Amino acid sequence: MLQFYFLSVFFNLIAGFVLVNDKKELIDLAILKEKTFRIVLGIICAVTGIIKLFVVVNSSAVIVGDLLPAVAGMLAGLLLVVQDNPEKLPEWFNRIFITNKMIVGFACLGVALLHFVFPGALFL
Repeated sequence: MLQFYFLSVFFNLIAGFVLVNDKKELIDLAILKEKTFRIVLGIICAVTGIIKLFVVVNSSAVIVGDLLPAVAGMLAGLLLVVQDNPEKLPEWFNRIFITNKMIVGFACLGVALLHFVFPGALFL
């Protein structure tokens, strides 16, 4: 369905930008730092990623068809939801994901742009 294709590209772009903006301070908007905005964006991004596992664009491979955008959306959504309370997370999760959230943000941006340019490619 093209609707979930658009939502996947859109939310991966927004979530990636928010994660990159945490470290780089590209734009100083108050809404990007609000906890409610981050939680809602994270939940919507993760749910879109889960749905993208089963709804693919122009491919016969159901789960692998849009694997990277789905995983990127779920990971970015998870990071946006849990990053405000790092003390409640396991140490390995903080060390791998929270400290490298800018890399995850750039990965989400890259996956979203590649998914937009090549909608029918396997894994994208």
